[in-house]
Amino acid sequence: MTVEYTTAQDRLREAVTASGRADFSRYDDPADLTEVEAASWANRALSAEALRSTILEVAGQDGKPFELVGARVVGPLDLAGLRLPRIFSLRRCIVDDVELGHALAGRLDLSGSHIRGPMKARDLKAGGEVFLRDISVEDGIDLESARIDGTTDLRGASLSSRQTNALTIAGARVGGSVRLDDAHVDGVVVAMGVRIDGRLVLQGVKIRGRARELGSQVPAEPRFGTPQPTTWALVADHAVIEGAVQLSTVLNALSRRATAKSNAASLTGQVSFFAADIGGNFVGDYCYLRAEAGYALTLETARVGGAVLLRGAHLHGGVRLYSAQITGGLECDDGLFIGRPRIAAVDAGQCKVSGPINLRNGFEAVGGVLAPRAAIGGHFDCSGGQLHGCPPGGRPGDDAGVAALNLRDAAIEGNVILSAPFTAEGEVVLRGATVAASCNARFGLFKNIGRTALDAAGLRVERELVLTGATVMGNLDLSHAEVTSFFDDRQGWPHNPEGDGDEDTMPAHLDLEGFRYESLRSPDLSWNDRRDWLRLQRQPQRPQPFLQLASAYRAGGMERDARKTLIARHNEGLSLRNPWRQLLRITVGYGYEPLRALLIALVVFLAGCVVFDYAARHQMLVPTRTTTAVSSSCEAPKYPCMSPYVYSLDTLLPVINLRQRDYWTPDPGRGRWVAVFAWSSTVLGWVLGLLVIAGFSGLVRRE
Repeated sequence: MTVEYTTAQDRLREAVTASGRADFSRYDDPADLTEVEAASWANRALSAEALRSTILEVAGQDGKPFELVGARVVGPLDLAGLRLPRIFSLRRCIVDDVELGHALAGRLDLSGSHIRGPMKARDLKAGGEVFLRDISVEDGIDLESARIDGTTDLRGASLSSRQTNALTIAGARVGGSVRLDDAHVDGVVVAMGVRIDGRLVLQGVKIRGRARELGSQVPAEPRFGTPQPTTWALVADHAVIEGAVQLSTVLNALSRRATAKSNAASLTGQVSFFAADIGGNFVGDYCYLRAEAGYALTLETARVGGAVLLRGAHLHGGVRLYSAQITGGLECDDGLFIGRPRIAAVDAGQCKVSGPINLRNGFEAVGGVLAPRAAIGGHFDCSGGQLHGCPPGGRPGDDAGVAALNLRDAAIEGNVILSAPFTAEGEVVLRGATVAASCNARFGLFKNIGRTALDAAGLRVERELVLTGATVMGNLDLSHAEVTSFFDDRQGWPHNPEGDGDEDTMPAHLDLEGFRYESLRSPDLSWNDRRDWLRLQRQPQRPQPFLQLASAYRAGGMERDARKTLIARHNEGLSLRNPWRQLLRITVGYGYEPLRALLIALVVFLAGCVVFDYAARHQMLVPTRTTTAVSSSCEAPKYPCMSPYVYSLDTLLPVINLRQRDYWTPDPGRGRWVAVFAWSSTVLGWVLGLLVIAGFSGLVRRE
C-alpha cells in the first residue's frame, strides 16, 4: 500500500517554520491505532527521511525548538551523530525505531511515544533532561555511555525486549536522577557502572527479568554458587549513585504504611548492586523481589551512605550484604525473607553497619540470618522475629541456611536482643561475638532438638547475659564465655522435650567449661538447683565450673553455698578406690569444712566416756603403780581417782597429758578390747588433729 506524506509534511514544514511545533494530537491516540490505520492517514503519516531533513533544518537555526506531537513516523529515524535542536520533542508519536547514537541534544522529550523497534542512544550527549514518560518501546532502550546533564525520566514507561536488555544505561553519566516510577519492564535493566548525581527511583516499578548467558555484561554467576543461566531483573554493579535508591516511598511513620505498600516495587529476577556506591538510603519498604536462583537482592561489598530499609519487604531468594558498608542501620521489621538450599535469607557476613540492625515485629527469615564477623555500631534487635535455619528443600548439614542466626565473631556496640516472642528453629551461633552492652534472650525460644540450640562459646558480654524464661530445646554451649552478670532460671536450662533415649533425642547437655561471670542474678535458684545445673554438663567432673560458681557465691556473700560447691566439685570426681579422698570427704570436707573433724572427735569422746565408764565399773581398768587400791576405786589423795571423761579425753588428745593413762590401764586379761578401743581413739585423735590443722591452713584444698 502506498502512503501519501504530502499533507502531513506540508503541515509539519509550515508549523516548524512558524513556531517550531507541529501538533497532530487532535487525531486519535497513537497507541490506539494499528500500523495500517496510522500509515494510511495522510494527515498524520511522515516519512523518516523527510522528518530528518526538517530536524536538520531547525537545528541550523540556533535556539529554535523542534516539537512534534501525535505523528506517525514511517521508517527508521536515523539521527545518529547529529546536533539536534536545543529542545527536541517527539511526544505521543509512533516511530518504527530511533537511532540517537552519539547525537548532541539539549532537552530530549519522547514522552508518550510508541517505538515499535529499539531506541538506540548509545553515547548520547544531552545538555538537559531526557523525558521518556509513558513511552512504549518494544525492543529496548540503549543509553550505554550516554552523558545526560539533567534527569532521565522514565515514569510510567512500558519497556520490553526481543533479546534481554529492556533498558541499558551501563556506563552512563546522569547529572540528575533516574526515575522509573510505575514503569513496566519486560527484560533486564542493566545499569552497571552508571554514575547518577541524583537518585535512582523505582517506586511502583514492575520488572520481569530475563535470563542472561555467561559472558554478557551481567556479572558472572559463580559468585552466587548457582548454575547458569541466571534470571536478572536489575543489574547496577559498580554503580555510583549520589542520592538514594528508592524501591518504595520512604516510610517515616506507621500512618504512611499504606502509601509505602502502594508505591512498592515488584521485581522478578535478581537485583544486584554489587560493589555499588550509594550516597543516601536504600529504601525497599514493602517491595517484592523474587529470584529463582541466586539472591533476590545483592549489595555485596556495596557502600551505602544512609540506611538500608527493607521494612515489610518480601524477598524470595534473600538478601546478600556480604562485606557491605552501611553508614546508617539495617531495618527489616515485618519483612519476609525466604532463602533456599545454600542461599541464606540474610547473608551479612563481614558487613559494617554503623547503626542498629532491626529484625523485629513479625520479621521472618526462612533460611537463616548470617552475620559472622560483622561490625554493628548499634543494637542487634530481633525481638519478635522468627528465624528458621533450614530453607525449603534444605537439610541440616548444608553450608548455608543451617544456622537460624549466626553472629560468630561479630562485634556489636549495643545490645543483642533475642527476647519474646523471638523464635529460632535451628542453631543460634554467638560464638566468639563481642557485645558492648547486654545480651537479652528473656522468654526467647531456641529449638534445635538433638543438636546445639544456642552456641555462645567464647561470647564476651560487657554487662549481663539474660536467659530468664528462655526455652532451650537442644544443647546450650557457654564454654569460655565471659559476662559480668548472669541471669537464668530452670526454664532457661537446655532440655529435649521428646527425649526418650533415641539417638536424635538424647538428653540435652550444657557446656560450662571456662564460663566466667562475676555475679549470679538468680534469686529463685537454691544451691540444690545449681547442683542440678552443673550436672547437665557432658563431663560434670570438670573443676572450673564449680570454682567459678563458688567464686560468684563468695562475691555475693554466700560463703556457705560456696563451700558446698567446692565440696561437690570433689565429690563429682571421687572414686571409691581412693580411700584418702574418702577420708578427706568425711572428716574435713576436703578442707573446706574442718569443723567436721571436731564433730567426729566429739562423738569419739562421748563414746570413750561410755566405754571407760563401763570398764571402770566392771573392774577392767587397773592401776599402773603399786597401791593399796585393788580396783578402779581409788584412795585419794594417795592415788588419783579414775575419771572416764578425763580418761577418754586423755586417749583422744595424745599431745596433752592429763595423767589418767599414767595411773590407769586396761586389764591385760579382761580389758583387752578396752585397750584396743583406747589405742584406736589415740590414732584417730592424731589423724583428726592433723586434718583439722591442715583444713584450717588450706593444705588439703585443691582449687
